[in-house]
Amino acid sequence: MADLLTPHRDASWDLPGLVAAARSLLDRVGSPPDERTVRYYQTGGLVDRPARYEGRTALYGYRHLLQVLAIKLLQAEGHTLAQVQQALAGVPTAGLEEAVRTSLGVPAPAEAPVAAPRSLIAAEVAPGVTVLVDPAVVSDPGALVDRIAKALSPSGGPR
Repeated sequence: MADLLTPHRDASWDLPGLVAAARSLLDRVGSPPDERTVRYYQTGGLVDRPARYEGRTALYGYRHLLQVLAIKLLQAEGHTLAQVQQALAGVPTAGLEEAVRTSLGVPAPAEAPVAAPRSLIAAEVAPGVTVLVDPAVVSDPGALVDRIAKALSPSGGPR
């Protein structure tokens, strides 16, 4: 299943937009929220206050979407609002995201592949001076280290 949550991560919505985003993700849950319900959740402390306002329009973000989704998914499992409130109190955004992903059966996005660490050569070229040389980039690391050491020596090279 494609990652349904990540495209919403940097989004911002007014209340109707937040409700529409939640509805699109909750198509398998019996009772998607409406604007009045989201306001009720906010009043009850289940959903955080809006992220900001543009004039009189409240704007919501990704955490708000996750909160609405988590509430509706827990309700669909038969939990009361009091139980939902207790379960979600103080949960960080990453925890909400994980809970929603699990409930929706959405896998976490693939981690970016980690590059293998390079084998660098560390050489002390003067007291207190160590250089790192990447042999994958420098064709003759030994010669380079020797030139640097000679340049740093008191009688070695031009200053």
